Amino acid sequence: RTAADGLRAAAEALLDAADARAEGRDASRGGGAVRFGVPEGAALVARRMTAAEMGQAFAWMRRDQHSSATCVRFWDKAAESIMGLFEADGSVTPGEPPPTQRLFGYFERGAGKGAAPLGFAACKDDGVSVDVMGVRLAARGRGVGRAIAEHLIELANARAKRLADQGRREDAPRRYVLDSIPAALPFWRALGFTAMAEEEVDVEDRVMGKLSGDTRLCKDMLWWQE
Repeated sequence: RTAADGLRAAAEALLDAADARAEGRDASRGGGAVRFGVPEGAALVARRMTAAEMGQAFAWMRRDQHSSATCVRFWDKAAESIMGLFEADGSVTPGEPPPTQRLFGYFERGAGKGAAPLGFAACKDDGVSVDVMGVRLAARGRGVGRAIAEHLIELANARAKRLADQGRREDAPRRYVLDSIPAALPFWRALGFTAMAEEEVDVEDRVMGKLSGDTRLCKDMLWWQE
């Protein structure tokens, strides 16, 4: 039995408890999209999630997927890799520095431990490029996604600058690169991203982009212009 199998079993148990908890809280707030109390432009806090909070995130991923035909299928497509990151972020080898955090939960400022995150983001192995990010359905249209994206852009710039300051400028990316699904193109373009020239995208990624319909976008980082 692999670590991923164990995490999936634990997540399934947390899902049942989280669903019940979320349904009880939603009912007590009277229904409607505002029941989650996400004000326009809410201040968010990005941090590592606890196991219970991870379970809450999985609960809304699964529920959103089942309630909306147009919702991104995070539960089907990304749950296993997210669980792997959750485990990796929490692992510490004696005598070695803790791993670079790659999985973030986003919470309303002031939310206590155990609250359901409003969104999440997972970085790739480089700790800079974003692999996947999402916002729960009931919190969309309130500036949460933009706040998460801005945090990730700032995080990538800070991590790239740190590499440069350590004398590793050749390892420090100068551009923020991501693959956008068609529906998210206006969102990323509003944040200053533009499509990469076709000749800048390697052949394998170009083929994958055509199969998936994704568009590779980029944005210059600030650190190397300073």
